[in-house]
Amino acid sequence: MGSQDAPGEPVRNGVPGPTINQLLVRFLEHRCRGRKPVTIDRYLRIDVHLRLYLESRGPDRLCPDDAHLLAAERQFQPFGAFCRIMYADALLAALPDFLGIDWLMPQRLDCTVQISQSSRLVHWLVRGRVVDFRRQQHDLVRFRAALDALPRSRPC
Repeated sequence: MGSQDAPGEPVRNGVPGPTINQLLVRFLEHRCRGRKPVTIDRYLRIDVHLRLYLESRGPDRLCPDDAHLLAAERQFQPFGAFCRIMYADALLAALPDFLGIDWLMPQRLDCTVQISQSSRLVHWLVRGRVVDFRRQQHDLVRFRAALDALPRSRPC
């Protein structure tokens, strides 16, 4: 993995790594590199859908301190607050529910790519050591369970 492909630096010495927004931009750039325009369009639709999901459902998984911080940020600038101020741990905690039936995209191909991109995003975060594998093992297990819960024959 080249330095351009790396998601970012993990938390070190109490300083958090890149925000969710920064991570998603880097991931999207990495995934779109060398792709056809139709594929890039699909990845962009999924990114918009993921961000909508994160803004509406991501806070459900926050600890009380982070929830208060998010509420304060939303008082000043509500649009995109979750992705703007939260970090990789909150992204990983929220991702399993993005594969729930209520959030799977309606078009079959979009849905299939949503599942695949979500899995690639988790792998990218872990491989880039942006998330602490041990500390977030529960979230990784939840994500794997969400993948396994999808019907094998036709999840979408």
